[in-house]
Amino acid sequence: VSAREEVCIAAWSRRFVDNDGIILYKEPETPPSRYMEELQNLAQRIRKACETLNYKEFGDCIDAFFRLPVNVLVLKETRELCMSMIDEFFTVHRKTIETFGDPAELKNELLYSIHRMTSAARYRDAIKEQFSKLFAQVAEYSDKQSKRPIRMAIQYIEQNYKNKITLNTVADEVNLSAVYLSHIFKKETG
Repeated sequence: VSAREEVCIAAWSRRFVDNDGIILYKEPETPPSRYMEELQNLAQRIRKACETLNYKEFGDCIDAFFRLPVNVLVLKETRELCMSMIDEFFTVHRKTIETFGDPAELKNELLYSIHRMTSAARYRDAIKEQFSKLFAQVAEYSDKQSKRPIRMAIQYIEQNYKNKITLNTVADEVNLSAVYLSHIFKKETG
């Protein structure tokens, strides 16, 4: 283990043992395999929650993550999983995030805000708070994008109401199939 890695692991470990005195790296005990399986299961659930923008599931997973035993939380693999979860969110939603900010800058701000935390509870709360904001921003943009064809269709109808308009004409105008346009138009407008 490199000196830099020892420092990172010691800093990570300090959050979970509430002891500012940890300054040296100590190889943690190997936890039972069931905890490692649980950790992998949480990682999969977190990825799915990130992909589907399900913040409730994401928050539940973060809470479960921080309820794992200390000897699991202090592992290098656990820290790497936590960082990969953040990377995953920014990778999956990069294009959307680019519409309201610089993904690299937002990611650095998020990392800075959570790495300042000195206890596991504060770290957990900071992750949940920061991701709550990100989920909301990404969901808001995604919602706007899904309603965009409806707004375009309504605008087209308003501008051409004097002419003969068919579902196929409007669908062609907004680049959707007639069946799908009909479905989302009814869903959005009632």
